[in-house]
Amino acid sequence: MCVDCDPGSGRAPACAAGERAAPSTGCVAVGAPSVAWRAADGVARLGECARYERTDLEAGCVAVGPRMCAAEWRLEGGCWVEPAACPGGVALPSGCLWPADPAGCPEGRWGVVPEGWEGNAPASYVDSAAADGGDGSAQRPHRRIADALATFGGGPGVVYLAPGDYAGLRLPDGVSLVGHCAADTRLVADGGYALNQQEGAVGALVGLTLVGGAQATVRTPATLTLHGVLVRGAAQGVVLSGSRGAVRLVESVIDGEGGALVDGIVAGPGQVALERSGITGTQDGALLAVGTTIEVTGSFVGGVVGRPRVGDAIQIADGAHLTVADSVLAGYRGAAVHVLAAGEGRAPSVAALDRVVVRQTRPGPSVAGESGLRVGAGSRLTVRDSALVANPLSQVIASGEDAEAAIERSLLRGAVASVAATGVGALADRGGRIVVTDCEAVANPGSGLAAFNGGTLAVERSVIRGNGSEALGFNEAPGAGVAFGQGGRGRVAGSVFLDNVRRGVLIIDGPSDEAIAVEDCTFLQPAGDGYRLAVDVLRGRLHLGGTLLEGSLGLGVGAQDAELALENCAVRGFECVALPGGTVGAGIISLDSEVILRGVDIGPGCGGGVESKFTAASGGERGLTIQDSVVRSVTPPGPAVPGLGGVYVWGSGDLSLSDVVVQDVVGPGGVGLAEGARLEVDAVRIVGVRGDGVVGGGHGVWASDAAAATIRRADLAALHVAGIAWFDGGGLTVVDSRIAEVTGGPFFNDEDVFTTGAGHGVFVAGGTAAVGRSVVEGAEQVAVMTDGGDVRVECTSLSAARSCALAIAGGRIAWDHPEEGECPQAEAADVPRAPRPGEPVLPPRE
Repeated sequence: MCVDCDPGSGRAPACAAGERAAPSTGCVAVGAPSVAWRAADGVARLGECARYERTDLEAGCVAVGPRMCAAEWRLEGGCWVEPAACPGGVALPSGCLWPADPAGCPEGRWGVVPEGWEGNAPASYVDSAAADGGDGSAQRPHRRIADALATFGGGPGVVYLAPGDYAGLRLPDGVSLVGHCAADTRLVADGGYALNQQEGAVGALVGLTLVGGAQATVRTPATLTLHGVLVRGAAQGVVLSGSRGAVRLVESVIDGEGGALVDGIVAGPGQVALERSGITGTQDGALLAVGTTIEVTGSFVGGVVGRPRVGDAIQIADGAHLTVADSVLAGYRGAAVHVLAAGEGRAPSVAALDRVVVRQTRPGPSVAGESGLRVGAGSRLTVRDSALVANPLSQVIASGEDAEAAIERSLLRGAVASVAATGVGALADRGGRIVVTDCEAVANPGSGLAAFNGGTLAVERSVIRGNGSEALGFNEAPGAGVAFGQGGRGRVAGSVFLDNVRRGVLIIDGPSDEAIAVEDCTFLQPAGDGYRLAVDVLRGRLHLGGTLLEGSLGLGVGAQDAELALENCAVRGFECVALPGGTVGAGIISLDSEVILRGVDIGPGCGGGVESKFTAASGGERGLTIQDSVVRSVTPPGPAVPGLGGVYVWGSGDLSLSDVVVQDVVGPGGVGLAEGARLEVDAVRIVGVRGDGVVGGGHGVWASDAAAATIRRADLAALHVAGIAWFDGGGLTVVDSRIAEVTGGPFFNDEDVFTTGAGHGVFVAGGTAAVGRSVVEGAEQVAVMTDGGDVRVECTSLSAARSCALAIAGGRIAWDHPEEGECPQAEAADVPRAPRPGEPVLPPRE
């Protein structure tokens, strides 16, 4: 008899209620594959974690998503100060800043040197309203700045300016200008610069407004500090040139006045620092730097008016290094930070953002290129503890060979898309690479995260929520939580997918040389309007491991022309949805795909457990393999729609099942074949298959026009029409198996004699069948019956509850019983006789 069965009865070894027999491991819980979904105490707990936690088989519920500060990062806008809260000023993370506010001016006529500044330099006082002939004292100030500078004799000094307007000048080395405050003290250019410096000089400006002319407001190849300064003009705000130049802004603002300034800061080699400062309202860009080291702390950069194809808030190139911390970047036309590509004579540039809000708030229609952060070929970007919000094209883009972006503990929240290929939280494109760790990608209309055109995306411990309401530009398909297209590759691990509108993961034209991996993830897609899949693969390779897929409306997993492998996964709670072309619902559906399931728990769900269809295009080289798995509690959408049953293959593909349980299925059958499919079964239990009004439903295994089937070590019980029904097929072989408890029910909806009742152990209508070394018992009607097929029965115990063991309505049956009669009874101990010519032959005993 069968290898792992009782040699006397052919039954599988007895297991407790709620368990199944697994030859490799003994009795295991039904609904828990023998190697999957068991916590340390042996109990499977799926879907019991909070929304921002994932199911971990070893550690239980594990938190995912950003943890950098508090819940406000998950709210609309994150740690953002609305500009309306600072009328006429700049909204910094620490509060409002406006140097020209009179309320911030000190008492008296003279400004104050910031605490910590050098106090030993000689001082001279200037008042544009004073009379000529002053001595430079506070009581008798000079009238002109030039007079004050002459008193220093070329050495260092501090010039204090009373309220008023002063002509632009060239600032000598070591000299500081201290105005009363920016609200009432101005340096005004006369056709040139408001302030110029010679190379190598060191200087400072405090409490002033600088008004430029046709050229830059400030030009310096030297070292210059601006403290409490307001910069305005008609060209650039500050131009830094010279390899040793350095500009530092402290509590200062460069105000482009709605586009009057073309650029805020333009820097060549050197250093730029912004501390609690702002750049806003410029025409083309806020800060443009080549080969520069830039540090931005507690500041605002943005408000760029922009023109088509220009308008980056910060743009760096050719070996520049940018650090932004505790700051806000908002309101730009192009990108908040654009790290240009290396190559073509440019060195790689590097940008790092920590605790930064990147938010597109510029009104008007979106244009291609509007992104939060962009990094080009060969350059690097790091983002930590930040919020990137409402950027129409993408929150982050890494595009070009060796472009790299690392995003940690951050929020990627989308905006309403209005141009093609828009609305992605993070996009790795054209060879770029993005690593996303402990982040949340939410409400991005195209896709939460994506890799296209050979880009690479790696996602760890993140939340992907509510993405995918719009089409993706690369193929106009609906979006997804995570999308891979046109050779995009990568891995998603330890993450949670929630409420994504179309798909959790979408793969279209994935790489041919490696599989995209989705591991240790949880998909929660609650039912609702529309059509949803947890995972969808079109021409690609995917490996799903240690993952829970629950609650999809339509399909749990869909694959077409793909290679799909699931290991240690659970697919459950999938619901049927009515579409114009019919009702769709299944745990896993594939077309012309190679599908391998190991340690997978499928169900409860609606429609079908697993379906694979193969057309002539597949060439008969792909199939469906299921090992060490469970398909359970699958029901049809309604009496008029039969559903797919447990496992169903049609077309010229191979179906292989080993150590599989199919139970509590309502529909055509536990396992079904059609149109040339081939079946190999080893160590499978099919129990509790019912018709429940479905015409032709309730078989353990059924086949229509199938090519061939070999069933070994099967236990088929509690069935509702036939244990095995073989219609117009090729060769069927059943060995070392048990078929029991088959009750009657509706069989065909035609004029056939079996319209009103069945209850057969094995029914053959066309083709050939061989049954050997098995037990067929408890069939309500006939243990083995043929209606036009050739059947051979050897060494098999047969019994029927109400009728005969063998019956012939057409065709013939050959059996190994020594006596012939109308309804002979075969015994398992009988010695097989030699088959007659043309009869099916059993395979040798293993």
